[in-house]
Amino acid sequence: MIKRSPVLLATVQLIASNPETGERIIARALLDQGSESSFVTESLAQQLRLRWHQATIPIIGVGAHQSAVTRGIVKLQLQSRAHTSFSCQVEALVLPRLTSYLPSFRLLVEDWPHLRGLNLADPSFAHPSQIDVILGADIYSNIIGQGVRRGAPGTPIAQETQFGWVISGCVSAEAASPSYGAVQDFQCSLDHELLDLVQKFWKQEEVSTPLGITSEEERFRLPLKDNSVELGNSRNPAHQMLLGLEKRFGSDAKLKEAYSSFLCEYRELGHMRRAINAPEDNSRVFYLPRHGVVHDSSSTAKLRVVFNGSQRTNLGLSLNDNLLVGPKMQTDLADVLLRWRQ
Repeated sequence: MIKRSPVLLATVQLIASNPETGERIIARALLDQGSESSFVTESLAQQLRLRWHQATIPIIGVGAHQSAVTRGIVKLQLQSRAHTSFSCQVEALVLPRLTSYLPSFRLLVEDWPHLRGLNLADPSFAHPSQIDVILGADIYSNIIGQGVRRGAPGTPIAQETQFGWVISGCVSAEAASPSYGAVQDFQCSLDHELLDLVQKFWKQEEVSTPLGITSEEERFRLPLKDNSVELGNSRNPAHQMLLGLEKRFGSDAKLKEAYSSFLCEYRELGHMRRAINAPEDNSRVFYLPRHGVVHDSSSTAKLRVVFNGSQRTNLGLSLNDNLLVGPKMQTDLADVLLRWRQ
């Protein structure tokens, strides 16, 4: 059996902002000179309300296999926290998720002499956390500096950048927690042949925007028939369904674990956030009941969460009653290619 040493990948904390509105947020980025392009999570793009442009591009990863298809392209401003005078604008492709938490292990030993006194780009480099941005080769050469610090064998190196000193490289197994995760591989390129084929199809079909969406506002808003309609009290039935779920959790630990994992992922992706203050007028708000359906025979997703937009309020109305019928929300690339080749 081959013994594998834990590896740190170069991460930075930076200030990401919307160049048009100035909205800012602290984000965590991975430096990856093996990637042709830069990437951003759909969650961060939504939080910053970035202007979204069409870009349905197949992504080729390690093993020359298609690993994802982009959902658009955005421009965002990146500012260094270590050197506040440095900032740059990046065009980034949008993906639902970039990677699992990095590093995939937690360091137990962090006292390395050659790192003392450095202005670190990511002070939390030793603690697993989500990645919001991948900075590829298109920006890597503009941010890398000349300074390099090396320590004893089994310790990572430090590289100077415009965002501060980044830490990367192998660390001794003793420095990492006993159970570190799977191998993390990063190398992304665009499938230009497939991209050209898809673009020709869109041009022939005269589709101006993805998924039939005509404006950025429509992308983030439910299409209501009448914005002035009062739906009534929807909180009580949603609360009753929540109580029913909690009762099921008491007798089904696996369901509780799967459902909790689903909620955590939804929050990480930016699909939901905690409502701090309940609105005074509940008739203008719809509480969407949800429950979990378990498929024991499924080999993939055993839990399916169902959101019930047909639940009626005390006024006999539901959210679905006041929604317009929207466009198809999934693009089947296989169907696109088949129709083009025919």
